[in-house]
Amino acid sequence: MIYLKKLLHILYINKQKKYLKNKNFSIISNNCIAGVIYNDLNLKFSSPTINLFIKPTDFIKLCMNLKWYMTQEIIEIHEEKINYPIGLCHDIKIYFMHYKTFQEAYDAWKRRCKRINYDNIFIIMVQRDGFNRNDLRLFDKINYPKILFTNEDYKKKNTFYIKGFENDKYLGNIITYDKNKLFKRYYEQYDIISFLNGDKNL
Repeated sequence: MIYLKKLLHILYINKQKKYLKNKNFSIISNNCIAGVIYNDLNLKFSSPTINLFIKPTDFIKLCMNLKWYMTQEIIEIHEEKINYPIGLCHDIKIYFMHYKTFQEAYDAWKRRCKRINYDNIFIIMVQRDGFNRNDLRLFDKINYPKILFTNEDYKKKNTFYIKGFENDKYLGNIITYDKNKLFKRYYEQYDIISFLNGDKNL
């Protein structure tokens, strides 16, 4: 069944890619969703926020002063009971959970920072890791095209309710396959292609 889902998903993505007009974009995300989207669309990582996560308040702070943070040095720090690399970019913690060493994470971050297209930025945030109502309020202040995926319907602009996690405190893993769909991932309840094409009617 998993093989069938993967095969059907590939066919679905290949069809979707035909509608993607905007291809030189940078997705800044608070978790792994940026990397998944780039992989699905077979595009080069033009963002440093790959294979990592950043807690909500820090992520919003990063997005509100993006260019400045991208020029700051990152130093290695440690937290008890965490066995993967953590970086501190000025006052923002970056959890590099899919990297073996801090040097590997540091090199990838710096390399991908150079690829950012500041004229074509998209912010994708997932409601998790302690997200609260104040973060929801501050998210509105980010001055880039943006979408916040949530597990409840806030009925607010720039938010999208992902169905399937209503009984959870936060959104679960939305890059896994949707149990109510044969071959789509949870995040694909949203029209990501139209978002990246800059469709104002979303």
